Amino acid sequence: MKKLIIVWMALCGAMALQAEPVLIGDLYYELANGQATVTYAHKLSADNYAGLTRVDVPLQVEYDNKSYGVTAIGDHAFAGNTTIRLIALTQNIISVGQYAFYNCKALEEIYLTAAKITSIGEYTFGNCEVMTYCELPKSVTAIGDYAFYGCKALVNVTIPEGVASLGERAFRFCTGLENVSLPASLVTIGELAFYGCTSLKSITNHRTTPQNISTGNVFDGCNDDLKNILLYVPQGSRNAYEVANEWKKFTIAEMEEGLEKGERREAKGESGKMIRDGRLVIEKNGEKYDVQGRRMENGKLKMENGK
Repeated sequence: MKKLIIVWMALCGAMALQAEPVLIGDLYYELANGQATVTYAHKLSADNYAGLTRVDVPLQVEYDNKSYGVTAIGDHAFAGNTTIRLIALTQNIISVGQYAFYNCKALEEIYLTAAKITSIGEYTFGNCEVMTYCELPKSVTAIGDYAFYGCKALVNVTIPEGVASLGERAFRFCTGLENVSLPASLVTIGELAFYGCTSLKSITNHRTTPQNISTGNVFDGCNDDLKNILLYVPQGSRNAYEVANEWKKFTIAEMEEGLEKGERREAKGESGKMIRDGRLVIEKNGEKYDVQGRRMENGKLKMENGK
């Protein structure tokens, strides 16, 4: 019996020792079963990896004469850091935890396309206020609540085909966001997902059947009148969007083939309406007007009386 207790205590001690994060190079890792997870140096603190300006997560690390494949970014891994400007993940990464990059005040760019992650967790990039670039990998199928909350510097967001759900408040208060592209695979959009995106100009929705937005508050706070925002939809689906809850509030136009690739810059809208270079043009009695009713000439606002 004593031998069993001794063996059990030894195993527990070994497991505890193995679970303790270790510093390898610039980063701390949790090592287990041949795999390594990047973890934090100081949880939710400005001291967390203070001084680093760039992080290139390696494919594998060596520790105690053993190799470990780096497969995950743990919860809170870089949260609170104020110096890192760029992070690049490898194809070995299959998981990124909640709050992994939360409140990274200097983070401008993150390269995820090589990674094989299937979801973006809650607050993963929340409050990354100067992040201008984040291209999501095609393996992603879900974006969690508050995932990009408060990312004020994001201007263009393309959610890749394959994503089926967008969490609550996922892009709330992304005040610099101007253009959003939603995939045909997207079925569910959570409450207040784009709340307070005050710069939003256009949404390209590739789904032929409008998503059912029952809450009616997904785009609250984007504009006093959502008719000032252009909604591009697939050919033949405009009528469905015009009677769909929430979507009917936008100015709706059908995409022409190749519009997304920039091959053409015109889309068909209602009678007398068209989209040219991202601007809604309304034609009436031989004159052209923008969505605010201002006269246009040669695609530009026509100046009248010096105004």
